[in-house]
Amino acid sequence: MSTNPRTDLVKDYINRENPDILILLEFTPEWENELETFISRYPHRKLVTRTDNFGIALLSKFEMESTVDYFNLNNKPSLIGHISIQNTAYTLIATHPVPPIHQAAFEHRNQQLTNILSRTSEFAKHLIIAGDFNTSSFSNHFRTLLQNEMTDSRMGFGLLPTWPAGYKAIQTTLDHCLVSKNIRVLNRTTGQSVGSDHLPISILMAID
Repeated sequence: MSTNPRTDLVKDYINRENPDILILLEFTPEWENELETFISRYPHRKLVTRTDNFGIALLSKFEMESTVDYFNLNNKPSLIGHISIQNTAYTLIATHPVPPIHQAAFEHRNQQLTNILSRTSEFAKHLIIAGDFNTSSFSNHFRTLLQNEMTDSRMGFGLLPTWPAGYKAIQTTLDHCLVSKNIRVLNRTTGQSVGSDHLPISILMAID
C-alpha cells in the first residue's frame, strides 16, 4: 500500500467485502489518514504506521487483545491478535517478512516464518497466520511451513496468484493465509487490482 495512489480502489474493495477482520500491509501515516473512516468501524485494532513498506494494521469487529512482536529477529513488526468469537479463542498473526533480495534477506525471511511456527504452543488452538510472506507456495521453505499442523487456505480454490498484480502471465502467490486444521475455509478469493503491485485476498472461515 505504501506507494499505492489508488485510495479510491482500496476504499471500494473494503466497502464491498466489509470484512469482520481486516489486515493492511505497507501501512503508512498517509494511509491511516485516508482510511480513518474505515478504521473507526473496527472497535478493536492495532496500528503500526511506518514510512517504509513494513507498517501493518490489524482491525477486528470481534473482541481482540493485540500486541506487536518481532519474533526475535529484526525491527519489522508483526501483529498478534487474540480474538474471541462466540466463546472460541483464536490467535491471528499478521506478518510481513522481508523480500529475499539477497542471501541475508533470504535467510531472514525464512527464519521469521520458522520463528512464528516455533511458538505455536503460546497461541490459541485455532490459529491463523496471514500476510505477505514474500515466498512462493512452490518454494521448499513454504512447504516446510505446512508440516506444523497448518493448512494452506487456498486448498480446493486454485492457485489464486497475487503478485505482480499487473502481469498475469507471470503471477505467483506471495500473499498467504495458513490455518490450523480445526478451522474450515469455506471460500477464498483474489480481488481485482486496487492499485498495489499485490492483489488483495478475502477468506471466509468456519469453526470445525
